[in-house]
Amino acid sequence: MTVNATYGFGSVARALCADSGSGIASCSPTDPLDTSTAGMHTIHAHAVDRAGHIFDRDLTYTVTAYSFTGFFSPIANPPAMNVANAGNTVPIKFSLAGFRTFNVFAQGYPASQAMNCTTGVLSGPIQPTTLGPEGFTYDPLLDQYKYVWKTDRRWMGTCRKLIVRLRDGSEKRANFRFQ
Repeated sequence: MTVNATYGFGSVARALCADSGSGIASCSPTDPLDTSTAGMHTIHAHAVDRAGHIFDRDLTYTVTAYSFTGFFSPIANPPAMNVANAGNTVPIKFSLAGFRTFNVFAQGYPASQAMNCTTGVLSGPIQPTTLGPEGFTYDPLLDQYKYVWKTDRRWMGTCRKLIVRLRDGSEKRANFRFQ
């Protein structure tokens, strides 16, 4: 029985039972392996071949977090201050080193929070963003996700911190000044 040593966060992974002699009579686990949390995981494997040989062992595998390195143009990563027009859309482009489904964001994210334009001190509640009409897409040629953030007109003359938190707990932020 084998388990691949490493799986990506949220991927579908299974243990594999194989026998070059008599063949496999039974094998567990048969359900997908848990890849919903990053880190080291252990499963108990039990297999019996057709000759009656038993395999019982704990096997470990690792789930890697998303490879989320930051934002692509037109967003500049901190400490830069991005300038945007309040009420317009802002394309949030990023890569996770391959397509990881569209269910990549933690619940309530992406979000933004009011920020003092001079000191960077955050204030007020974290507010989930509004998805713009261009939606949320993935371009396989560029290996880029694009989430189009619809900003609020009332933010004119203010600053906000964009917070993109993913299901694996990783997070990236960007600073915005709205004109």
